[in-house]
Amino acid sequence: MGKFTFQALESGSREDAKGVVILLHGFPETSDMWRPAMKFLSEAGYYCMAPDQRGYSAQARPTEVEAYAAEILAQDVFDIADALGIDKFHLVGHDWGSAVGWGAVYAVPDRVLSWTAMSVPHIRAFADAIKMDKDQKKKSSYMSVFQRKRISEWLLRRKNFKLMREEMWYLSSEEQLSNYLEVFGQEGALRGALNWYRANYKSLKNPEMIPIGDIVTPTLMIWGAKDVAINRVGVDDSEKFMKGVYRLEVLEDAGHWLMQEAPDEVSRLILQQIEGIEQE
Repeated sequence: MGKFTFQALESGSREDAKGVVILLHGFPETSDMWRPAMKFLSEAGYYCMAPDQRGYSAQARPTEVEAYAAEILAQDVFDIADALGIDKFHLVGHDWGSAVGWGAVYAVPDRVLSWTAMSVPHIRAFADAIKMDKDQKKKSSYMSVFQRKRISEWLLRRKNFKLMREEMWYLSSEEQLSNYLEVFGQEGALRGALNWYRANYKSLKNPEMIPIGDIVTPTLMIWGAKDVAINRVGVDDSEKFMKGVYRLEVLEDAGHWLMQEAPDEVSRLILQQIEGIEQE
């Protein structure tokens, strides 16, 4: 499928950093969502890098649906780290970035020093919840709409992304909204983002197809109790896959968009997770 170039934000100095933190955004956002956390972490002495992932970066936007399979998205994380000469790093992910992160820490645990998952729990536990829990199945029903090529793109793009602005970006700053509109306005960007759902929909509906099991990497799970997309059942069931140090933090007054709703608390929790590992 060729080599790709990923756009990315960075913060902090590599030369004298305490460590490296890679942050993975979800749908429908970009690396811009991480600015508050990156500022906080870099001020604490860490070098932070947040890529615009496959489909979001103009030069990493293949058209084939199969190019967005979960294992390929996870491999992108290590390919990006390799390109920067980074061996070991702390990993943080939100939404789809969390789903990718679970695959990454399972596949190559030796390279990930600590893992912070936000909103989306262990992907096998999440898929089990979609299959078995009536409420989670209802909350995830939008994924079936995203399988309808061209129609779903039209629905999301109409009236200058009105649906996304009102239902997904309503907490974003003007600067952040401008970035999102610029990226999703590019040719093929929305299709690329939706291809994440299309390439992995079958496995999310059939948990036995997901080759992700026990996690040994020290893990922090952050979930908002008011999350409209992720039910508690998958979050609680994640613990059975945790074979290393594991901690769950529930933010009672936050929903799905954790970085917009509780940026200071989330940034503090991420740093606490990273520094706890560094001190061991």
